[in-house]
Amino acid sequence: MRISSVTASIAGLALASTALAQTEFVVSEYTLGGSEVVRYAHSGVDAGLGNFAVQVGPGGDVYVVRDGLSSPSSDLGDVIRYTRAGTEVSSVNFGAVNASDRILTGLDFDSAGNMYVSARNGIGPIGTVATRGSIFRVAAVGGAITTLQPFGGAPDFEDVAISNDNRVYASAWRGSFTGDDQMVETNQFGANLNSFSNTGNSVFHLDLDVSPTHDNVVALTRNNGSQATGRGWKIFSPGGTTLNTINLGGIDDYDFVGLELDDQATLWTYNRATESVERYMLSGTLLESYSIPDVNNFLTDFTMTPDGNAIFSYRVMVPAPASGALATMTFGLLAARRRR
Repeated sequence: MRISSVTASIAGLALASTALAQTEFVVSEYTLGGSEVVRYAHSGVDAGLGNFAVQVGPGGDVYVVRDGLSSPSSDLGDVIRYTRAGTEVSSVNFGAVNASDRILTGLDFDSAGNMYVSARNGIGPIGTVATRGSIFRVAAVGGAITTLQPFGGAPDFEDVAISNDNRVYASAWRGSFTGDDQMVETNQFGANLNSFSNTGNSVFHLDLDVSPTHDNVVALTRNNGSQATGRGWKIFSPGGTTLNTINLGGIDDYDFVGLELDDQATLWTYNRATESVERYMLSGTLLESYSIPDVNNFLTDFTMTPDGNAIFSYRVMVPAPASGALATMTFGLLAARRRR
């Protein structure tokens, strides 16, 4: 081998090693003025391809869903509970009930403090009963986990939200592969009460919330890339009647991340196009915008706290360790192509 070739190869390896990076998991709380208040305990853990749903619980603690692609304790996902100061209090591991490799996606609580966690298909053929999406209920007392799976077909649930009268709503995302991409309503025990919204493959339902005062059900939506353009949300009655469809246009189908409805019947979300927390009337009129650009890269979820701060879960790129650097670079590149 010629000396010049050896030198070039070494130089190329050195250049590649400096460019390699891995993604790390971060959960941070910010004021709407853009100041970081606290960074949570597990921030800095290697995230791989993971996504992290975040929600403030009924007692004021913060719950983070790690979807199973990133959980160090189980490849089947867990939920970590933190104080608002960022200290871990407890965790729930889903390895014992999640034998089908479902990927955890979202969570909410009923009036008794029971936690509901949504999941979509994991590894396995889409459409098979063994790998279809589910909702798990974690008992507030004792922590027993029950699998609610009354659903026909194979819906992939992106999020779950609970109404004031404890009806359980779930938003389906990738179910369009099997024709089951509708919204689903059950009771607390998994009895299938209703399915509604679009069928077919025109609209994917993403983040979900129920108004604390008006009981409207609202789901962020995006198109599937071939049927329509833009992003926005759909508003439903508790019984599933479509009340309004808001499409705010835009090229990037993933502009909006996270959804929070307040007691004034307005909607909070994070707009990745403007790098801002935004508050809207349900009709689509923008009321307020707060620039927080630091969290925009690989943002996976957003929620508001009762005292008006914003909590974000996201991934950041950092230099990878020398060993296994090529694999972590590959994961980082794949993660950059994913929303959540």
